[in-house]
Amino acid sequence: MMKIVGKILGIFLLVFIFSNNLYSQVKADDIVGVYLTYDKLTKQNCKIEIFKLHDNTYSGKVIWLEKPLDKDGKPYCDVLNPDPSKRHVRCDNMTILYGFTFKKGEWVDGKVYNPTNGKTYTAKMNFETKTKLKLRGYVGHPMFGATEYWTKIK
Repeated sequence: MMKIVGKILGIFLLVFIFSNNLYSQVKADDIVGVYLTYDKLTKQNCKIEIFKLHDNTYSGKVIWLEKPLDKDGKPYCDVLNPDPSKRHVRCDNMTILYGFTFKKGEWVDGKVYNPTNGKTYTAKMNFETKTKLKLRGYVGHPMFGATEYWTKIK
């Protein structure tokens, strides 16, 4: 019985050490790059570039849409933006992430803008693997939100 308990504790200890090592190895600028994701609402692939600003925060911009034009051949624009002056901005050239800071292995205190409904949410991001980024957008508390996974390609 003691051997089994010892083995279980040993496994938990190894998992704890490994997970702490993973987070301690993540550096703030590891998030900088290009990500591929799939938008379930518009049913298309898109690429997001995440970059660092001069104030040491991180932002992200849509740089490519699989289908940038609507059925009439016009570019998709941010028509649901609550700011009428931004409704002409093309969706394949818009900033959707901003204000993220790096703390304890994750990027927190940021905002994510959803052009499919015109709403902005509080968000946080962290890597689940070296190339799998988890983005959690929420209202109030992370338990009240949605998660997307993006794949780092550059």
